[in-house]
Amino acid sequence: MFTHAHRAVPWTLVLVSSAMIAAMVGLVGRWPGSMWPLEGAAVGVLAGTAAWCLDEPSPEISDAVPRHLRWRLAAQSLGIAIVGASWICSIVLFAGDLFGRKLDVLVQGASATAVVVGIAAWQRSRGVGQPGRVMAPYVVLLTVAVAVARPLPDLVPLFPSPLNGPWDQSRLLWSALAALGGAALLHAILDRGWKTRRGTAKP
Repeated sequence: MFTHAHRAVPWTLVLVSSAMIAAMVGLVGRWPGSMWPLEGAAVGVLAGTAAWCLDEPSPEISDAVPRHLRWRLAAQSLGIAIVGASWICSIVLFAGDLFGRKLDVLVQGASATAVVVGIAAWQRSRGVGQPGRVMAPYVVLLTVAVAVARPLPDLVPLFPSPLNGPWDQSRLLWSALAALGGAALLHAILDRGWKTRRGTAKP
């Protein structure tokens, strides 16, 4: 399992993303008012990197071997664990008080990761070899745009204002997204039809 993780996980990306997350969270902790949108950007980097960790470098070869998809996803989750640990440590050590919203921010990161990992795993089960590198740029751009512009702040409060935003609704929204991602991941790892699609992976 560790051999597969060493080969498949984009470790350079994981380390660079971890450093970026720490830097952005540190800036938010130092200047929380003006730098608050970087919190959403850090969530996007976390989620995008997590999705990329599930890509196969050579999907045509990997999908033809006897190892089940769930075994490979478990091995590649080591990269997700590393960048996730960076997110948690950055929030705990560098983020300051975050206007009393530290737990909510941690939930945002965990929920965003659950969504993209679930979708990427589901796509892997459908024969898509490298969904993460397609998803990651859009995930980062979307989270940055939403964090900066905050469109429909009362209806879709993904990244509310730290002082007077609808954090209760935001918590419910992120919880629903996490449940959706969890369902997609569960479907992927329990997909019996995956065996019939082995060796047909598309980049």
